[in-house]
This record gives sequence, structure tokens and C-alpha cells, in this order.
Amino acid sequence: MKKILLSAIMLLPAAAFSQNITGKITQAGKGVSYIEIIASKDQKKQTSISDEKGNYQLKLPENGNYNIKLIQDGTEISSREIMVKGDMKEDFSIEKKQEKQIEGISLTAKKN
Repeated sequence: MKKILLSAIMLLPAAAFSQNITGKITQAGKGVSYIEIIASKDQKKQTSISDEKGNYQLKLPENGNYNIKLIQDGTEISSREIMVKGDMKEDFSIEKKQEKQIEGISLTAKKN
């Protein structure tokens, strides 16, 4: 019992200093689901995924400058630097992707 109590007391400071970032990822005013959110600082990374309504939560180990990347279907769609000073709310708005058109391609068959 003493070991469990001692372990809980030792972990309490680490939990007290973690920062929670919450927010919502939207596109055209609607929540975007299943966006990967990656927060990186130095060599440390924390990852989360937005829920069905676009809400997310990241638990970061310390204050400081973080690079936040949003990844959708393996492609980075947004990146932002933020300064974390304790628990905070940070929303992201994604612009619609521009459709790319390919022009000037013609295919011909070669007869044997």
C-alpha cells in the first residue's frame, strides 16, 4: 500500500505540469472529423485525432513554442506555430482544397 501511495505522489507533479490544448477543426463552418494533429517541440511529439465533430485534445508535457501540423489522408493541410502557457483553446479553420486540372495531355495507341 505504501508503494502505491508513494508512486501516486511521485507522479502528481508530472500531471500537474502537463498542458491541455483543446479546440475544434472546421472547414466552411463545419467540424472536420479524423484529422491528425501533431504537436512537436525539439525532438518531442504528441499526437491526437479529431472526433466526429472536429473536436480534439492534446496533452503536452511542458510550456513553450510548438509547431502544430494538421494531417488529412497522409497529407499536411495546415501548419502553425503556437506558444503554450498552460491549458488553452486553439481552433483551426481549413480552407477547401483547390482541385487541380491537368491540361494538354493526349494519349495515342501504337499499332503493331
